[in-house]
Amino acid sequence: MNQDNAVAAPAGTWRALWSSHMLGRFLLLCLGVWLHAADTLVTATITPSIVDEIGGVAYVSWMISLYQVAPSSRAPPRRCYASA
Repeated sequence: MNQDNAVAAPAGTWRALWSSHMLGRFLLLCLGVWLHAADTLVTATITPSIVDEIGGVAYVSWMISLYQVAPSSRAPPRRCYASA
């Protein structure tokens, strides 16, 4: 059998992801997304009670909004684009 005629895994499957050696990068990306989601959940859950104790309840929504907007408004370094 000729190696050129080998059947490739269909695109969009776990087998294709594994065979492309991109699974590690994919899992690292998933971990980063999960960490950001967990951090956001903890911040949004704990912050109101902390701010209530120090008397700034009126500003909780502003603080959480700025906390969410600040990371997304920062542009990634240019060298990230060079490696992609």
